[in-house]
Amino acid sequence: MKRLLASAALFSFLFGFGGCALFMKEAASRDIVKPYILSGESDDGVTAASPSLYIGEMCAGAVVSIVSSCYVRDGRQTLQYENYYSGIVLNDDGYVLTVSAVGSVSVEEEVFEASSVCAKLAPVYEDDTKYTLKEVDVDEESGLALYRFYDRFSYMDGDGERRSGLQFTATLSSEDVATGNRCWAVGNCLGDLFTGSGDLTMTGGVISDSATDENIFSLKLGDVPYSYLQATVPTTPEMTGGALFDENGYVIGMAASKIVSESGGAYQYLDKSALFYKTDILADYVNTVSEKLQTVIRLSVAEIAEEAAA
Repeated sequence: MKRLLASAALFSFLFGFGGCALFMKEAASRDIVKPYILSGESDDGVTAASPSLYIGEMCAGAVVSIVSSCYVRDGRQTLQYENYYSGIVLNDDGYVLTVSAVGSVSVEEEVFEASSVCAKLAPVYEDDTKYTLKEVDVDEESGLALYRFYDRFSYMDGDGERRSGLQFTATLSSEDVATGNRCWAVGNCLGDLFTGSGDLTMTGGVISDSATDENIFSLKLGDVPYSYLQATVPTTPEMTGGALFDENGYVIGMAASKIVSESGGAYQYLDKSALFYKTDILADYVNTVSEKLQTVIRLSVAEIAEEAAA
């Protein structure tokens, strides 16, 4: 969490006492064209030999850092507070899947509604701009949320043709994840330590429980129960909403929370264990929002083709 001092005389007419809302006219959305990025895309042999390199160079581009901001009056001064999270770019239409917590900002022991939610693109874009995200849907029960870029993106491909959307978007895996499989988590982990940091971190580990007991770590979307993935990848709170990739670069989960151990009234995070939303609830949530809003929200889902019978 970061806070910046601002002049009370300059901002006093914008903010209510103790509030966190910013009343300003919103700028018009923009058409932003990004240059083509040489991704180093390779065949399956190279991918299998070095999945971490493949994920770091290509797949991580679909993960964004999310900055939730809030302004609070404190006596004669106005302070800006920021919380950092992560999100996953789903498609060319600019939809970003993340967690419901991005809609609020924690200020010491109080929680305020965020006055703005912005995203910083992955470092591969070499762009430190904070791009506005607009809320599409929030499901507090499951902790999931869907946002969308306010600006419209496009990029020039390798042939010089203009294509809509950002160059890197996520592909979800439809396959079952097995305990013991290797995995890599990508998300922002330095935002709350260094003001404005949009860098992403990648940590590796294995799936330690692919179908956690519903009675221990369970959640619901509507009336349907789901289970979490548990993995031995180190994460921080800022990585919440970030992607968990398999060795093929497909998304197999989204960071949900750390696991907390309680002993004698003291709480401690487990260093190398975290919970992740599985792709079943992620896909079902997006499809639910699509049906509710009567709009198409596209998902890219990879399926391993079965070998033809001899």
